[in-house]
Amino acid sequence: MVIMSPKDEVELRHMLFTAVAYENGPVSIRYPRGNGMGLSLKQPFVPLIVGKAEQVRKGKNAAILAVGNMVNVSLQAAELLANDGIDLEIVNMRFVKPIDVEMISDICARHKNIITVEDHSVIGGFGSAVLESISKKGLKNVTVKTHGIPDSFIEQGTIPEIHKILKLDVAGIIEIVKDFLK
Repeated sequence: MVIMSPKDEVELRHMLFTAVAYENGPVSIRYPRGNGMGLSLKQPFVPLIVGKAEQVRKGKNAAILAVGNMVNVSLQAAELLANDGIDLEIVNMRFVKPIDVEMISDICARHKNIITVEDHSVIGGFGSAVLESISKKGLKNVTVKTHGIPDSFIEQGTIPEIHKILKLDVAGIIEIVKDFLK
């Protein structure tokens, strides 16, 4: 089973292309409601390596492992946090399953603080998969904060309203990072 979550409409195209060519079982693509980022779709399809993440920003203070539309939100937050002297690495994990254990191991070797960001349930979601990977590899001396949708009732609203309430917007992620790194 493969579960992918694209950061934008271009990556969605690449994931669809990868899914059509995949022959080893079922494929699921998680993507959010709403509009894309308005990126040009006039580029060739690129097959993705199943289970491989993408580093989108280097950093030395901590790492954010994000999936789906939370990648770009996390990247925007990291750029603003850099003004406060907080240098974050941002990784587009792309695959919820199979998760990139090599990337997680590499991140854990370089950072003692990791934050997972997803716009899905934190219970049994992407963050849980990261924690399982760290546990299975026996990695120590790392602290992980999972951030996403809590296991509670969420009011109805527009996506920006809900993301603001859940601190899944740029300002919310900045607040979560600062609080976590205290």
